[in-house]
Amino acid sequence: MKYLSIGEAAAELDIPDSTIRYYEKMGLLPLIERDNAGRRIFSEDQMTLLGTVMCLKNTHMPISDIKQYVDWIVEGGAHARAPARDDEQPQASGAGRNRVDDGKPERH
Repeated sequence: MKYLSIGEAAAELDIPDSTIRYYEKMGLLPLIERDNAGRRIFSEDQMTLLGTVMCLKNTHMPISDIKQYVDWIVEGGAHARAPARDDEQPQASGAGRNRVDDGKPERH
C-alpha cells in the first residue's frame, strides 16, 4: 500500500498542509497513521475521506456536521448514511399526504 506524506497529500488536493492539520485537530480525519518519526502518512482510504471532507466543506456545511458524518463513516454500516432531510421523510398514509400536482388549482 502506498502512503503519502502530508505535503504530498496537500499537493494532490491543492490545499495547504495547515488545512489538513486543522481538519485532523477538529476530528474530521480520525485514524491518521504516523510513520516511525511521528509524521502523518495518508493511505488511499484517508485520501478518499479527506476528499469527502473537502467536498462537504465546499458546500459550506458546518464543521460539527461534517464531524458527525465522519463519525458515522468510522462507525460503519447503516450509520454511514446521512439522515434524511425533513422533505425526504416518508409520509404517513392518509391525512397529510399531498396529491400529485396535476396542474389544476387545489380547491378547499
